[in-house]
Amino acid sequence: MKAVIFKEEKRFEGLVLDDIPTPNPKSGEVLIQTKAAALNRRDIWIIKGRYPNIQVPVILGSDGSGVVAKVGEGVDKSWLNE
Repeated sequence: MKAVIFKEEKRFEGLVLDDIPTPNPKSGEVLIQTKAAALNRRDIWIIKGRYPNIQVPVILGSDGSGVVAKVGEGVDKSWLNE
């Protein structure tokens, strides 16, 4: 999958679009197939070093929407494709 990753604390120079392995949801989690994503103020604060306790590398894209593609253990399968 593709992800916007903030890899270095060099402000916008540290942003890269990269391929990463698609994660598997853990117990109680779901995997969302993202249909739309955006950077928001939180992401800008992270890039500017103003968001506490964030360690790089970090995947950005705090706003997103999509459908449930996979469910982890303990999650009702009726969530799939919703």
